[in-house]
Amino acid sequence: LALLHARRLDDAYLHLEMAHKLQPMNADILNHWGLVSLEMGNLGDARAKFERAVERDVQNPHTWHNLGLVMTKLGQPDKGIAHLRRAIELKPDHGL
Repeated sequence: LALLHARRLDDAYLHLEMAHKLQPMNADILNHWGLVSLEMGNLGDARAKFERAVERDVQNPHTWHNLGLVMTKLGQPDKGIAHLRRAIELKPDHGL
């Protein structure tokens, strides 16, 4: 995450790719990898990563939130809103 916050997106992407190879079922890695993809403007890649993260951990409000944002950016606001609502259901004080 430090690389993401430092805007070293290419490095962050590569580190998360390596981490995913070591822990392919880790939803947090997929979520963070999706955030990097989103910041890089790779919306389709971000969506795929958030969807896989949600499949692995359906109780994570952060991943639902991120999936909602990317769906909205992809021009699917109904799906985006549904995902954002799910995030709020899981954590009402989520701070959208």
